[in-house]
Amino acid sequence: MDEQMFCFQCEQAAGCTACTGAAGVCGKSAETAAAQDRLTGALIAFAGQLIAAGRGPAPEQARLLMQGLFTTITNVNFDPAAVDALTRRVHDASPGTGPDYDMQALWREPDADRRSLKCFVLFSLRGMAAYNYHARVLGRIDPELDRFFCTALQAVGDPGQTTDALWQLVQATGEASYRCMQCLRKQLLGIVLIGRFQIKLQIRPEVCIADDILLQFALFAGIELRIVCHCDLAEQFFDQWAIFLLKGQCE
Repeated sequence: MDEQMFCFQCEQAAGCTACTGAAGVCGKSAETAAAQDRLTGALIAFAGQLIAAGRGPAPEQARLLMQGLFTTITNVNFDPAAVDALTRRVHDASPGTGPDYDMQALWREPDADRRSLKCFVLFSLRGMAAYNYHARVLGRIDPELDRFFCTALQAVGDPGQTTDALWQLVQATGEASYRCMQCLRKQLLGIVLIGRFQIKLQIRPEVCIADDILLQFALFAGIELRIVCHCDLAEQFFDQWAIFLLKGQCE
């Protein structure tokens, strides 16, 4: 069967290699996979433009980068029209940028080590963007982290990156990932009173705290969490309240 898509960023990948048919195991269509590749290519070009200018992204540019990376997580958005609309926003925000990066250059990279290291960084950035985006909406911005996202994205699209340099980038990505979780943790802890507490915390409707983030938050803060209700589908992010009952000792 001719390959209609290529996606191997999640544990559901067909045959533990990649989804290549008309749809992925997760239900994502080949059309959506292609749209996500186009968006990722535009983000890499955008990041490269910012790095070439010798500056980090402005807050609104960083937010667009985070939203774009967040959108390309495996099953966040299955609407190719919405993904393409976001790609156009990236283009509008980066006039004069050269051609977008062709994701086939990454998926078809002949050196397995270089391909694996670059994909590790890219998929990590996508997950990190979810934490960063949530923290950003709550008011927590880290300009140094924003610049790292650009540096790492630019490296993913750079054909001259050596294996040794990519190994170093993987380590730096792990450190940045921890900082992203710390940003969200500190912002959420800043909402509650220090000491004993039993509160109902209402997250604004534009924020959704996913299950993995809840677990990380509980781990870091030592707080017992009981979910009253939460929205866990991307299309519900912007029109539902996420309400949690937190009970425990704040560090």
